Amino acid sequence: MKKKGPLIILLIFVLLISLAPLRARWQQEQENQRVDLIMDLAELDYLILDNPDFTVEDLQEVGLTGAAHPAWTIEDLQERGQLALWRQADLASFSNELQPALADEGIEPAENSAVLYFTPASRELISSRVLTAWQEIYSVEYFSYQQGKVVYFPRWQENLLELVPGYSASRITDILEKDLLAVARLNDQPAEKLNQVLLAEIARKDISAVIFQGDQVAGFPGDYGDISTIMQENDLIYGYVEPFIADQKGARDLAREFSEQIIRVHSIQQEEMEEYPVERIANRYLRSVRDRNVRYLYLRGFPPERPEENLADLQLDLTSSISAGLEEEGYQLGTAGYFSQQENSRGNLFLATLAVIFGLLLMLKALLPFKLPEKLYLVLLFFVITTTFFSYFWFSEIFYRQLLALAAAIIFPVLAAILIIDIAEERERYLATLPLVFAVTMAGGLLVAQILAQPEFFNQVEIFRGVKYAFIMPLVLAAGYYSKICWQTERFTDLTDRLITLFNLQLKVKHVLGAAFLSVVLVIYIGRTGNLPLIPVPPWEIIIRDQLEQILTVRPRFKEFLFGHPFLFLLPFIGRYLHWELGKIGAVMLAIIGQITIVNSFSHLHTPLATTFVRTFHGFWMGLLVAGLLALFILVLVKIYNLLYSVILEAEIDA
Repeated sequence: MKKKGPLIILLIFVLLISLAPLRARWQQEQENQRVDLIMDLAELDYLILDNPDFTVEDLQEVGLTGAAHPAWTIEDLQERGQLALWRQADLASFSNELQPALADEGIEPAENSAVLYFTPASRELISSRVLTAWQEIYSVEYFSYQQGKVVYFPRWQENLLELVPGYSASRITDILEKDLLAVARLNDQPAEKLNQVLLAEIARKDISAVIFQGDQVAGFPGDYGDISTIMQENDLIYGYVEPFIADQKGARDLAREFSEQIIRVHSIQQEEMEEYPVERIANRYLRSVRDRNVRYLYLRGFPPERPEENLADLQLDLTSSISAGLEEEGYQLGTAGYFSQQENSRGNLFLATLAVIFGLLLMLKALLPFKLPEKLYLVLLFFVITTTFFSYFWFSEIFYRQLLALAAAIIFPVLAAILIIDIAEERERYLATLPLVFAVTMAGGLLVAQILAQPEFFNQVEIFRGVKYAFIMPLVLAAGYYSKICWQTERFTDLTDRLITLFNLQLKVKHVLGAAFLSVVLVIYIGRTGNLPLIPVPPWEIIIRDQLEQILTVRPRFKEFLFGHPFLFLLPFIGRYLHWELGKIGAVMLAIIGQITIVNSFSHLHTPLATTFVRTFHGFWMGLLVAGLLALFILVLVKIYNLLYSVILEAEIDA
């Protein structure tokens, strides 16, 4: 890149337009440092039953800040021995006591009917408003019986086992009197009206948040408007469970109905609680707060499948480990807040659009393999502006932001790649250009973060789209630039001549082997990228990641410190000592991948901005350290090669 003035102007412009939105995001993240540790009442009950001396206060002393009232369904209550259910066929063989009671109420059990008996232990759960709704929807009849309550369903269906009768007022009062955050669980009800009734019931009981349970949220598959309206009108926070923990159907669609009042929830599967040591579980909860801005930690109880250990002691150890870890990292316990809307207007979006267009023009000017007449440049500029203008007004704001962020995530790494290739081909001075490479990459990262600086992206309701394109396209375009400077094309006919020569190239075994090797590398590279990577992380890498987190708290990314940065730092060294063109090209491509990864890190809007900066810094200095070790290794190899070569040469001369 011969003229760097326009590029420097672009970098300054990006910095200026990114300051206000990113400063607002930084402040909000620094102010929102409170985290709640929540545990399910059902699992607390089991702990107390298993350990009579154990109390909720014991957990509260080591950091528990909230308790969740489960959505006890008819099926759950039946399993707990707090409800009896008889279908019509069962009633004939049942004792005569219930038959007269039904007859006194004028109830004659019909075919496919069922009778539910709520024992005195579960009667408090029954909400009168829920019973009224059951009456309207299912034509139920009910009456008091032996200090409990009988509910008659004339047309019973198996999906009615999912019905939730209500929530215990005394249990919720007990939670609140202990100064704990009261949270309610709710599973999607067989009738949509019941979801609304239960949410209204929850709101009347001074509950602060709702975390949905089961495979789908209330309102699925598309009736989310009423659910979100009730919750927002009653200041109920939506506890949005991280998708990779429990991929609840409709969770993201429901979250889109909220402008605010969303707090991300992290939990752990019961199977993992059976196997993992306390330290590993605690580290996972801490990582979710540190790396993904989670503010509700939903603690699971240790299952009885760990018979050799005291479950209460394990629970205390886990809770205290998490709370101590949070406080050590600067977080406070209790009263977690949500991310509110911040100032990132369409004016800022327009300025970001100008920056992307400016960067696109610089990239195209460098990439085009032949010179265009000035009029064609104007036509190209008009086309870019027209297309962008159309997209700006045609697409939704969220989708436009995603498109613009993807464009920035491709363009800026390509601009950095052009500088890297110029260094490798000795078209630019290394020490003078290297800082500019990192400046371009960081500007791209900041621009992506600015474009996506909205609560929808902070909460991972919306995500950066096109991750694989952002990782692949810069490499493809960089290869095009490499070809341009190697072929030295100036006119269109030069390009066609070079392409004809390329297509007429006689393939040799080395070409086939090289293509096969490149294909394997690309499959691994592409398979390990994206929001849902196709290739899982190997166990040895997980071990290294855990070790790095223990040492550094925030670990750098492998693509940066182990591959990208070392080869970027060693470009002149490799060119001097390794006289192998393919080796140099490989080093250049790895160096470019490091820059792509930095920009990608800033596209993770659910990761705190401070964490991203720290991760990038660790990648930089560790990459420098790896580069030093790699340089030493290369020098030893060169020395051994020269020694062997001289010995062989002397032997040939003597012969």
